Amino acid sequence: MNAKRLFTHRLAMTMAVVAIVLIAAAGAGATEPQPQGPVTTSFTYQGRLANDGGDPIDDSCNFRFTLWDDPDAGSQVGLLLSLPDVAVTGGLFTVPLDFGDVFDGTALWLEVAVQCSGDPGYSMLMPRQALTAAPYAAYALNADMVDGSHASAFAPAVHDHWGASWTGSDTGLTLSGGTTGLSGSGATYGVYGQSDSIGGYGLYGLASAATGTNCGVYGYATAASGYAVGTYGRSDSTEGRGVIGYVPSYTGGTMGVHGRSSSDGGLGVYGLADSWDGTTAGVYGRSDSYQGFGVAGHNSEYYYSTGVGVGAWSHGGDLFRGYSGDWPGGTLRFYVQNDGDVFADGSFNSFKETGDAGSNEYRTLYGMTSAEAWSEDFGSATLKEGKATVTIDPVFAQTVNLAVEYHVYLTPVCSELIVMAVTGKGPDSFTVQGATLDGKPSGCAFDYRIVAKQRGHEDERLEKVDIPEPVEVDPEQGRAPAAVGPQPEGVR
Repeated sequence: MNAKRLFTHRLAMTMAVVAIVLIAAAGAGATEPQPQGPVTTSFTYQGRLANDGGDPIDDSCNFRFTLWDDPDAGSQVGLLLSLPDVAVTGGLFTVPLDFGDVFDGTALWLEVAVQCSGDPGYSMLMPRQALTAAPYAAYALNADMVDGSHASAFAPAVHDHWGASWTGSDTGLTLSGGTTGLSGSGATYGVYGQSDSIGGYGLYGLASAATGTNCGVYGYATAASGYAVGTYGRSDSTEGRGVIGYVPSYTGGTMGVHGRSSSDGGLGVYGLADSWDGTTAGVYGRSDSYQGFGVAGHNSEYYYSTGVGVGAWSHGGDLFRGYSGDWPGGTLRFYVQNDGDVFADGSFNSFKETGDAGSNEYRTLYGMTSAEAWSEDFGSATLKEGKATVTIDPVFAQTVNLAVEYHVYLTPVCSELIVMAVTGKGPDSFTVQGATLDGKPSGCAFDYRIVAKQRGHEDERLEKVDIPEPVEVDPEQGRAPAAVGPQPEGVR
């Protein structure tokens, strides 16, 4: 299409600058227009594009729209709108236009420039078109009734409200019925919700069915790679909640928040507390049930899993700390340092079932403790002509330091009285000699116990322990996080 032919395009158009919809009860005969909500500055422009022979154009064209206060010269009013790749089918096209808040009753003219395939540049379509209210918009001011029987005349199958915004009070959008109340997809956000109210919700979803697998809010990020988030919750309040998940049912296998990842490197739930100060928690779990768990980690039986129920990682701080009492205060009872050292303010015990099988009777076995870091091993040997050289288990030797002092304790196992002694100790073995009371070499068997310093802890003895500082508790915070502002019934 050359520039000369494009310049002679004829434009036949219909438009509605102001659209007023009057809704009245069927048969009411109301004659006074009732405002239904704020009217935006956006409107829909429909036009027909033909070549110089009058044939309708089928193409994808670029359009430019401007408003003027004069049909021929004058000054431009409002914005210049550039709309690329507009589909023109059978000569017809429809575009949304928004020049801003410029309509105050002053006469205005619309100027259109177009560039279709093969055109070297934009060509102006003259003359400018005067903006007037569409006849049916004027008729709506005096309409007696919209009775629902002719709804199709006022509700086209395709709605184009893209980029539009509404401002008001109370509920901005209410949807009911169907399978999905609200479904959104986008390059950045599927659905974005924001609340500036104290006690408000950026996004609140409620699945009210009493049975079945229901989700109040379900977020799904379909990207196969990169940083994609199914559901993102954020609160900027000092007492806010990024996400609250709540199931009021007292029965069934319910979940307040369910996180799932099918990736071989994914995370079902990820919590991040990125404040540099204060007592924060990436994930906080709480249970008010007498048989509940604040946090439960489960490594399932599927596919013969050999994973871990709960894992802990730390670059510099302790791997784990256990407290008695209420979060974030309480009394420190147990902790594991980053280097693997384990500390507890109680004894190291185990429990074993006693009595008849199935009696459910258990007893405590108390662990030995020591002033130094000792490890021990046990074994048996036999004297031959009054002497034996015992080789120390080489695996055990790798866990201790036999180059420093270690201890060997002997117990003879025979029918005669003998005298035994350790006559030599080395890093790989020790030597034992024994004789009967009349001085003859003994061939008695014996048990031994060897005790040696743990490798890397040779010089430690009753080391002073620096107990981690108590957790700082805000006196206004109370026992645990509490909900702020109006909440759904049952949420705390």
